[in-house]
Amino acid sequence: MSSNARRAQGEQRRRYIETTLASYPDIEPDAISELIEWFEKEAGIGDMARIMRSSDLKRAYISLKADQLDRLQGIRLFWSASLGMLVAAAATALMLGGI
Repeated sequence: MSSNARRAQGEQRRRYIETTLASYPDIEPDAISELIEWFEKEAGIGDMARIMRSSDLKRAYISLKADQLDRLQGIRLFWSASLGMLVAAAATALMLGGI
């Protein structure tokens, strides 16, 4: 794929995301999942700057972040901390000869 084709595809994807975000929260769960994935894996600083310049998109993003992204971050933090404590407990048990 040429760089022009990738650029056009990226522009089309960005417009789709902005249109979907502008409709938040009145969108389907699949669209919410798509927005979350885009913000977590695809969005760059330029994309975020563009969203923050638009008052409607900014308002929708703040709502999405509060409703979805922050909640997911807390869940991930909990599971990461739990796994870390489990690994630390197992390492301590191994060092003390308990396992």
